[in-house]
Amino acid sequence: MRRISGKISSIRSIVLLLTALVLAGAWPYFTAKSLAAELGTRSLELSDSVTGGTDVTYNLSFDIATAGTLGSIEVEFCSNSTFISDPCAAPVGLDATNALLGSESGVSGFGISPASTANDIILTRTPAPTATVAANLVFGGMTNPGAAGADYVRVLTFPTDDATGTPTDTGGLAFAINPAVNVSTYVPPYLAFCTGNTISGTNCSTASGDYIDLGAFAPTRTSGGQSQFVAATNAQSGYNISVSGTTLESGNNIIPAMQTAGIAQPGVSKFGINLRTNANPRIGANPSGKGLGAPTANYNQPNLYHYADGDVIASSTHADDYRKYTVSYVVDVSSAQAIGVYASTFTYTALANF
Repeated sequence: MRRISGKISSIRSIVLLLTALVLAGAWPYFTAKSLAAELGTRSLELSDSVTGGTDVTYNLSFDIATAGTLGSIEVEFCSNSTFISDPCAAPVGLDATNALLGSESGVSGFGISPASTANDIILTRTPAPTATVAANLVFGGMTNPGAAGADYVRVLTFPTDDATGTPTDTGGLAFAINPAVNVSTYVPPYLAFCTGNTISGTNCSTASGDYIDLGAFAPTRTSGGQSQFVAATNAQSGYNISVSGTTLESGNNIIPAMQTAGIAQPGVSKFGINLRTNANPRIGANPSGKGLGAPTANYNQPNLYHYADGDVIASSTHADDYRKYTVSYVVDVSSAQAIGVYASTFTYTALANF
């Protein structure tokens, strides 16, 4: 938890102490190199993950990232790498020779090409326009690799009908084979979240500080401070980050929270936050990092501040890489603001949407 405190003695000082709830976890995940656009959310589920299993159903899902002509899809199984730039070593024992395309959704009209091999399924159709959709392909009649451990799948889409030329979208994923335990290829979920006064890049191990001194209040100027938090998750529906806590209080005296977004205004008692780079006062920073999460509407306007207990202040709607946010805190007081020690405690909570 983070605590805010401060006092006014003829408009003296405020101390902002800020804490956060950290929800952290991690699991390896795979990122494929590609010369084309990267397919969106991908998964592969096996009906049986036992070593050498026969007549196994492989349920493959992926999001097509690029709208345009689609004529073929290549599903290549490799024992060494997901990267299409690497040579593919066929998993020992894996056999797709008898594979059947049991069902398809999101895309349609495909059949298995005679050019397919024991570890490379090529789906073909007459090239046709395709939107950015979630595709699902179910293959029956598969034979699992004969050795336990991790193997890989490369998925490529092509405008041609024979999987030749430059791929439009590519993506990779891993699946596990176990001799004794049936293992789903679904990667366990993780949520990483940390807070601090400062965080170097998006490295949570560098997070430091939980105390912010906003200095002496004065009705002629706005007092400001900032903290940071970093979030990442592989949850398909992303995450929500909320803040809870009262506005600044000293006994029965309060500095009112901005219930609607507004500007900093010296001489008018108010408290608010946002998650953007601001010029009035010069404070804060825009979100950074590889992730694509963003502040919610009330906290995403430069130079406009807002605060409501329990608000979701940042979110992502899909699995997201590490993203750093900077929270700016602004306090204005009127000349009539009561003397006292003003304090509050803010708690930041990150929830993944699995």
